[in-house]
Amino acid sequence: MDGGSAYEDLGELYDVWCAEVAEDLPFYTQLADALAAELGRPTLDIVELGAGSGRITSHLAAAGHRVTAIDLATSQLEVLRDRTSHTESPPIVVAGDMRDVATLVPLGSSDLVLVPFRGLLHVTTDRDALFADVIRVLRPGGVFAFDVFHPTDAQVAATGDRWLHRRLEPTATGRWRFDERATYARRSDGWDLRVDVRCRWEATKRLRRPRVDVRADPSVDAPTERHALLHLHTVEHAEWGASLTAAGFELDGSYGWFDGRPLSVGDDDAIWVARSAH
Repeated sequence: MDGGSAYEDLGELYDVWCAEVAEDLPFYTQLADALAAELGRPTLDIVELGAGSGRITSHLAAAGHRVTAIDLATSQLEVLRDRTSHTESPPIVVAGDMRDVATLVPLGSSDLVLVPFRGLLHVTTDRDALFADVIRVLRPGGVFAFDVFHPTDAQVAATGDRWLHRRLEPTATGRWRFDERATYARRSDGWDLRVDVRCRWEATKRLRRPRVDVRADPSVDAPTERHALLHLHTVEHAEWGASLTAAGFELDGSYGWFDGRPLSVGDDDAIWVARSAH
């Protein structure tokens, strides 16, 4: 799994890069609330794999859930610790590979395991072994939820190997510009995908108030450009469902978006919710 180094390269700019990603937060927090209500308990024991800087962990912890946050990128986990240090139940923070979840978390100790923001695409080829370990970590009837995507041929043709502007983030004395280039390589079961993220700071004369709290204005000696290369592997949506079934999960639902609409063949995004049958 090479995702950790890419997120280390982004550093504090990771949260700026993905600041507009918010559609998944209500889905995962409401899933936790619904499961707690079903179990008749106010809070849950939750494991978040690929927790990063705590975008979702912080909300779950603020709601009182006992969260174990696992990620390879130690710099992102430091941000997570800062974010959650004042919550009543600060999460347990673990620097580690999600594929080692069965050694990082006590077996049979969790009600809910989450992998948000397409984190599983870093370990797609190891999904069968990972799913088998996730079910060992869950209590009987525990829930496993994650989101992934599979690009359509039209998307690959439109975006492949092209630099695309992602967003601008104003700072006090300039702005960060975010661009991305996706490179696709066809495999028999899907796509190998390399996403090159380029962050470049541009000085401007006009002072503007930053929209995001970030140490954004580089000092004289600080780098004004950063690159991060993400390696992902996609497979057809049906492959994820087959792997869940093989691991012993019962499917609760598969969705084409976080609004809960059913997954269809033409959807590029997929959200899966499955329950341990053990």
